Amino acid sequence: MEFLEILKEAWDKAITLLNIKKAWKAVGLEPYNPKVVMQQLPEQLRARPATPLLTVTQIGPTGETVQVPVTPSNIAQVDKLF
Repeated sequence: MEFLEILKEAWDKAITLLNIKKAWKAVGLEPYNPKVVMQQLPEQLRARPATPLLTVTQIGPTGETVQVPVTPSNIAQVDKLF
């Protein structure tokens, strides 16, 4: 048997409407279930980044002072947020 013949046979058995529906339900896509979707993400992606401790004071257009977080400028600074 040729590889493509074997692949087609396996594909036809695995890629069925029932399997597709079960897979979408298992990952929370149909029906949409955000809790299940979030559980699929690694823990690191679920955590919200902390606000950077470094801020600069700027003067707004009406003269008020505003504390503005410093935007990370490289990957090391971004990693510190997590």
